[in-house]
Formats: sequence, structure tokens, C-alpha cells
Amino acid sequence: SLLLTRRIPSGIEMVTAPRVEVSTEQDVHLPGSHVKGTLRVHSTSAIQGDAIHARFVGRAQAQFEGDYKRRFSNLRTIVDQSLEVWKYRSLGELLGLNEHKDPEEPSSHSISNQTRFPFCFRIPDTAPTSLAVPGVPVTIRYSIEFRILNSSTVSLYYEHPVVVVRPVCVSRPIPQGRTSHSKVIQLPGGRSILLELSLGKTVLTSADEIDAQITVVNRWKESLKFLRLFLITKVETTGRSITEGGEETTKSFVVEHHGVGLPADKPKIAVGESYSLKPVHNVPGLNPDADLPHFLELTHSICLEAGRSKSLVLARLQVPVTIVTSFVEIAPTKQTEKEDLLIDLSSSAPNTNPFLSPHFDLLA
Repeated sequence: SLLLTRRIPSGIEMVTAPRVEVSTEQDVHLPGSHVKGTLRVHSTSAIQGDAIHARFVGRAQAQFEGDYKRRFSNLRTIVDQSLEVWKYRSLGELLGLNEHKDPEEPSSHSISNQTRFPFCFRIPDTAPTSLAVPGVPVTIRYSIEFRILNSSTVSLYYEHPVVVVRPVCVSRPIPQGRTSHSKVIQLPGGRSILLELSLGKTVLTSADEIDAQITVVNRWKESLKFLRLFLITKVETTGRSITEGGEETTKSFVVEHHGVGLPADKPKIAVGESYSLKPVHNVPGLNPDADLPHFLELTHSICLEAGRSKSLVLARLQVPVTIVTSFVEIAPTKQTEKEDLLIDLSSSAPNTNPFLSPHFDLLA
């Protein structure tokens, strides 16, 4: 084989596309907190620009098809904040000595790849959790859009995703024993299948072990070769027609997650047999339960199925469960006495920019 290489003439530097580096203090952000970080542009050649703008955007969107192939949509803006991260200013402008730009000033300026540009945005207190469920046309996304401007023209664009998690916390439950659920599925010929599901708890967090005990009584005419315990996510969303008079409708989407079945040494449940097992299964990484009025309701349940095969399920038992982000301990709080409250009235114009230093006099 023949390997061909291209020699770069001496004195000529290889130019590569700019690479944007965005660093944030946190990987996951809470409602009411700040997204703080820095922007840095790496490039082998000079980046021309006179300003850097950032825009923090959060949108909840649903797009789905209803009856008669009618299209429905629902779009909500959660947050839309803009920030001038950096702007070139001459020394005279910084000192306030000249109000108008010097015509001899260059029209564009180079942005150093050694400079880190800080930014800060506040997440609204009511912001919901980021959402992206495979197979479900409903999303809640947050991102920061960066634009490098050169004489008002966008010379570089970059979008950085932001993950928001709204805590869904409940007080740690007091152990009250197991909860049992059962269902008898009547089949032709006076036959039936009995499903029993006992759960240690019905309020779970991601990665929790599902404490379940299963009992199947097969009174059908044939053996049962299929058994599955798994979690279900149900997303119910509301949308408005985009083609006819703004009619509103609701549609549900169900996602089945991986589960567990019969052990390898138990290929079937024979006719007349009563079989019990305690499977080992954990909650996958799931969004917590959510209820956003007029947009979204997200719920979960544990499902037990039995039959001849995955395509021939004869019995099904479904039990609602709650997925939360964490448990909290309830403790009494001590209220602050009025005499202990100190208010600083020394400044009539408080500094709300975390990147500006306290007031100082340039001419002092």
C-alpha cells in the first residue's frame, strides 16, 4: 500500500476551527440558584470580535399527532435572559473621557485565547426539571447560547446545555410494613392466573433497590414461560391544534423500562403450580414525578406480567409508585428574632453583578 502525506511549507501554521470551552461551577443546578462559569475560545488563529453576548434560554415543548393526523403543539418559555459578557472599550471609554468612538480606532479586535470571560445567570424559582424521555415528544431543555460579534455580525456561535433538577422531596417514611397487591385474571374455560406483588416501599429514588416479592398461581391450561417485573413511565401532555381553531387535547405516552424475569434455572411455571420469587432489580435513572398544569404530568408504576411470551401476555398487574429525588428529615426550625435582623442601608444602589468589585474611585 502507498501512504501519501502532504507537507506543510515552513513558516505556515496549520489553522484549525475554533474550539469553545465552557466551564460551570456545578454540573447540576437547582431552581433559584445561579449558573456561574467562564467562557474561553481556543484557536490557532486570531478570533476577530468586539463583543460577546450570552443568552440563557429554557423552554418546555410538546409536539404530537392526534386523531385524524392533526398536529398539536405546546411551547412555554421558562427563562430567557440576555447578558453582555464582554465588549471592547478603549481606555478613554473606560475612564469616561470620550463619549464618541475615535474614527481611527480599528473596527475589530482580537480575542485572546488566554482570557476567560465570566458569566452568571439566575435560574427561576419555579423552573421544572430538565426532561428528555426517549420516544416521547415532550422536552424541557435549558441552554446558554454564546455569540461572538464582529461589527454586529455573528462570527462564532456555541450552545452549552444546562441541567436543572427541581428537588422532589418527601419526609422519610416511617416503616409500616409491606403493601400487598393481587389480581385474578379470569380466562376462558373457568381457568385463571393469580398475580401477587408485595412491595417493601412505594416511594423510591433513582438507583433504589426494588424490594418486591412475587407470587404466581397458574391455573391456565398451559405452562407460563414469560414473567417480567419492570417500571413504567407515563407522560401525559396537553397541546393545542396548530391547524384548526386552537382546539386543545391531551395525549399519553408510556415508556417501559428494562426489567427482570424468570431465573435461568426456572424456564416455566407449570400448570397448577404456585411459584414465588424475590427478584433483584433497581430503579434506573428516571425523572422524578412531576405535575406542570396545562402542560405535563409525569407518573410511574411497577408492572408485573405473565404469559406464554412477550407477545402473548395473559395477566398483568400494575401498582403506582412515586419517584422522588431525595428524602428529607423533618426538624423544627428556629425563627429569627426581629432584634437580630440587621439591614445595611449604606448603599442606595446595590451591586447585583457578582463579577463587579466593590465601588472604587479611579481618580483617587
